[in-house]
Amino acid sequence: MDASDVVTIVKDQVDAYNTRDIDGVMRYYADDAVILDGFGAVIAEGRDGIRAVYERVFTNNPELHADVPTAFSVGNWVAIHSIAANWAMQDGSRQQMQWIEVYQVSNEKIKRVQLFR
Repeated sequence: MDASDVVTIVKDQVDAYNTRDIDGVMRYYADDAVILDGFGAVIAEGRDGIRAVYERVFTNNPELHADVPTAFSVGNWVAIHSIAANWAMQDGSRQQMQWIEVYQVSNEKIKRVQLFR
């Protein structure tokens, strides 16, 4: 798998996210994948845990859309700059949010994601 392949996998996962295709999103994750916050705390583990997080995000953010102006890879690691419009805040307001997301891709599946905000 070359550098463009791993970037394509991550970007295709974002495309599925933007169409709210939960099965499409999950197609890109390994069975034992993990999502971490910027401090290394586990947000979700395994396909069931990750699916639950995405279902909650989609439910709470009906107009959510993520743009990825920057994506690059080093080996099997991909970093993207993700900008999400209309993110639902705890106080009920909506605002633009930005993250640096770092993905580890192995055997054509996302194995690990760490979200830096």
